[in-house]
Amino acid sequence: MRTTLIAAAVLGALSATAFADGSVQLYGQVNVVGIYSDNGLNNGTASTKKLSIDQGNTPSRIGFKGEEDLGDGLKAWFQIETRVNTDDAANSAFASREGWVGLQGDFGKVGLGRGKTPYTNVADTFDGLVDGARNLAIYSPDSVISNRFDNAIRFDSASFSGLTFAAMYGTGETKDDAAKLDNNDKVSLAVRYTAGPLFLAAAYNNETNGVNPDTKVNPDKKAENGRDSTGYLLAGTYTIDAIKLGLGYQRAEKEAAAVKFKRDSFVTTVSYAMGPTTLKGGAIFGSKAKVAGVSQDNSQFVRYTIGAKHALSKRTAALVEFSGDETKGNNADPKALSVGLLHSF
Repeated sequence: MRTTLIAAAVLGALSATAFADGSVQLYGQVNVVGIYSDNGLNNGTASTKKLSIDQGNTPSRIGFKGEEDLGDGLKAWFQIETRVNTDDAANSAFASREGWVGLQGDFGKVGLGRGKTPYTNVADTFDGLVDGARNLAIYSPDSVISNRFDNAIRFDSASFSGLTFAAMYGTGETKDDAAKLDNNDKVSLAVRYTAGPLFLAAAYNNETNGVNPDTKVNPDKKAENGRDSTGYLLAGTYTIDAIKLGLGYQRAEKEAAAVKFKRDSFVTTVSYAMGPTTLKGGAIFGSKAKVAGVSQDNSQFVRYTIGAKHALSKRTAALVEFSGDETKGNNADPKALSVGLLHSF
């Protein structure tokens, strides 16, 4: 017990020193949302409606980040970010969102650890619009990528007249000698260009033995060793005064055994700022999925969201959103109304 107290005291003293000299920054957000949802079953089973207290699409988190000047233009940096379940205090692993240590300089930034991928960062251009029950992450409906890589190394270049490049590799740390390949290896790449009101980006993501595709289309498809999940993404936004328009395209591909799943999706968003209030809306349009080259009936979908976010201060905002899915055939059409409060620090 005494040893524990001494260790805690030493850590506390070190932390106090770090915060005092400004090398560590504490940041985060608390988001709590009341959600009235309907799972929208269409197969003859009664749908379920419920009221819940949740965190919506932007979960609460707490993080620490900092840097140290090593001289000659070189700096060491770190970031640790953990999800905090403020609605029910359920456990979440430490550094569940981001966990990095690395070096940065005129060349850019390199890090070792885990966190969001360059592909996910580009997709967040649209998903960042949403705070309620649903999301506009274009990769989400078909689940062909992981939004974070473990056991990873990431490089972000410096900006060259608005052009940046990012690359990330995650090793699965397992090997299938019979198949002569590393299982669960992951690669994510992105190029981004910013010029005034214009933003353009392209991204690529490939995962060996990746996650399953849309189970609504092919519920029996399972991931297998040596098979690839691949995403291709093009994105762009343009800001005109208080209006911001966004458009994106994704090709999702997934292999399993001798069967290949493929779908094209589009996402469009618009937001309009009126003083402290921002009106926003968007939708993902999924085309018919193809399995082994054959179009699947009733596999199209539309995911939509519309809402408003009102800033009560620089750090606190109230939000209201209505979102849902529209599908074909007997697939579910879930809907949700969200009202919440978000505080950043």
